[in-house]
Amino acid sequence: MAQIAPFSPSRKMPRFAPTKPVTVAISDDGVPVSYGILTNLSESGACLQTNVVPKQSTVSILLSFYDGEYVQTTGRVVWSEAGDGLSTMGVEFTGVSEGTREHIRRNLGSRAFAVP
Repeated sequence: MAQIAPFSPSRKMPRFAPTKPVTVAISDDGVPVSYGILTNLSESGACLQTNVVPKQSTVSILLSFYDGEYVQTTGRVVWSEAGDGLSTMGVEFTGVSEGTREHIRRNLGSRAFAVP
C-alpha cells in the first residue's frame, strides 16, 4: 500500500490516492447536494473535490469505484476550500460499520490506490 503522507498529529490514518476515477455523491438529510471525485482516502476519512458543503455539516457519502463496487457511509465535513466551480473538502467518516471499513481497507490494499 503506497501512502501519500506519513502519519501526522492531524491525521488518524494515512491517506492514499486513487489510480482510477472514484466518483462521489453527497446528500444531506436524503437530499442530493453535489457530485464530485475522490482525491484521497483513508479508513477514517477522505478528501473530495465537489460543490461546497458547509463546514461541520454531516452528510451521506456514496463512493463509486471504477470496478462497479461502492461504499456508502456518513461523514462530517471538517474543512473546505472554495474554488472556481470546484471546491475541495475534508470529510471525517462517522459511524462506519466494520464491513464498510473492511471494504475500504481492501480497496486501499489493491492497485486501485497508490502514491499520486
